[in-house]
Amino acid sequence: MLVSSTGGREGEESVPARVETDREDLCYLVQEAREEWQQARNYFDWVTEPGLIDYAIYWSLAAQSRYHFLLQLAKKSGVALTWAEVFRYSLAGEGNRSNYLGCD
Repeated sequence: MLVSSTGGREGEESVPARVETDREDLCYLVQEAREEWQQARNYFDWVTEPGLIDYAIYWSLAAQSRYHFLLQLAKKSGVALTWAEVFRYSLAGEGNRSNYLGCD
């Protein structure tokens, strides 16, 4: 087993780097889930066929559940916004909220 000068195995990332990667992945998943939920709600607003309305409801509820689950996971993981960030993202248009969780 080779150990790098940073104390880990050669080729392994350090623990802080892995934590930051996990945080970034979680931020990405939350953003993706929020966008999917918005798409599902928009689809529901425009669909007119009865069978597709049922599908739109199912999709919206599933996307909402996924989004809420990931938000809770982010909260437990310590991913949070400051009040300044909340205010800044609330003023941004929907299309400009690329980073609403404060994730880089």
